[in-house]
Amino acid sequence: MKTLKALAAVTMLAASPAPADDETAGLEKAILQDIIQNTKVSVEPLKDAALAKCFAVPMHRATITTKDGSGSMQRKAIYAKTGDGLQKVTDPGTDAEIAGLADMVNPAFALKTDADGETMMAAFKAIFPRQFDDKVEPRVVRDGTKWEFIADKFFKKFSGFEVTTDAAGKISSIKRSLDIAGEDG
Repeated sequence: MKTLKALAAVTMLAASPAPADDETAGLEKAILQDIIQNTKVSVEPLKDAALAKCFAVPMHRATITTKDGSGSMQRKAIYAKTGDGLQKVTDPGTDAEIAGLADMVNPAFALKTDADGETMMAAFKAIFPRQFDDKVEPRVVRDGTKWEFIADKFFKKFSGFEVTTDAAGKISSIKRSLDIAGEDG
């Protein structure tokens, strides 16, 4: 019976949060509340004919401003309104798939012609304006089912977006690429 009481006491101690955990949780909650009170979010729809043609979901630019002392910090993010709710459209800083973006492509849109490539380039400019450098002429390079959208330079190589399609031009992958072959133009 003594062992059972000791085991019950240990179990109750393990199950109840330690005072330090309660204090930490309280601090986290207070800090989160402070951030919420000092943060303003404004949203504007991205209205671009190329976006409407290439993507089946509405996209919005959020400007998030957080007051900090006597100043403030501001960042921008793109969100898509999908059937599953809001999804942030990530802007990878390195070679990587842009999570979920290929799933947002308009089923009626296909990359088959140079004009389709120019339309997709305009859509990328609307979503990722910071990825385009005024010193680099944006252009599309096609090699079979692989489309490269040159937007800027990363060191001495071109960078931009790489899109893979099937033979009919249906998009299966959209990636950020920091290593696109191309000639200066």
